[in-house]
Amino acid sequence: MKQILPRVALSLFAAMFVAVDAAPTQVAGVREEGGASLGWQAVKAALALSPEQDALWGLAEKASATAREATLQDHTRLLGLLDEQMQAAHNGFTDIDAVLELTREASRQASDVARERWLAVFDSLDMKQKQIASAHIRNALGRLNQEYVDLRMANARGAIDRLG
Repeated sequence: MKQILPRVALSLFAAMFVAVDAAPTQVAGVREEGGASLGWQAVKAALALSPEQDALWGLAEKASATAREATLQDHTRLLGLLDEQMQAAHNGFTDIDAVLELTREASRQASDVARERWLAVFDSLDMKQKQIASAHIRNALGRLNQEYVDLRMANARGAIDRLG
């Protein structure tokens, strides 16, 4: 169990960089060139990375950007195929199902690469740096959770309003 928990924490760390960059929160605010949110750039500055750590960070950011781009391209391709299938007015969606599976796999592979890059960054951090990163991750998870709750509440209010 002791060996599993650190790996889970590291995976959460990596997932936060991919997920938060993919869906920035209002708190993170404006995005810089290259897609990195200012919130994570502030964390990077607070970490005072060594040149080696900074190089790992750069590789991880590039992998995250590649994962986001792959997901966007795959989603766009899937929507195009769905539109073609609907225009063709035939009932078989096997082509869409096959593309969906390929899309999921390609996106998953790109996300896995990004996750591994962020795990390498986390592994390179000293204890003080890990504490700084962990605190930011906890805050980011809290914001994401609050946004989810707010969205669910807004959807529920909308459903109630529609009922009359």
